[in-house]
Amino acid sequence: MRAALAAVTGLEFGAPPSSLGAGGGFAACQRWESTAGPVFVKVASLARAAALEAEADALRELAAANAVRVPAVLGCGTVGDRAFLALEWIEFGRAGAGTETQ
Repeated sequence: MRAALAAVTGLEFGAPPSSLGAGGGFAACQRWESTAGPVFVKVASLARAAALEAEADALRELAAANAVRVPAVLGCGTVGDRAFLALEWIEFGRAGAGTETQ
């Protein structure tokens, strides 16, 4: 998985990922550490590759609309019997002064 992630994102990945549990009902969620910081990765069966590609397309469309903040799509691919979607990691926190301008 590490090599496939590196190939589609252009990033280097270190230690094995931290599991974040299930996400969206059909995918496992992982946090991978890269040279550019953490990356959120959804991993599903190969049969779900089209669903992850559709999610990537939808996120790109939402980002292009510039109406709501969505994670950047870093890459989407397959390795063996698994499909994956790599996204920008977003740290959530409390809203503060100037949050709307960020």
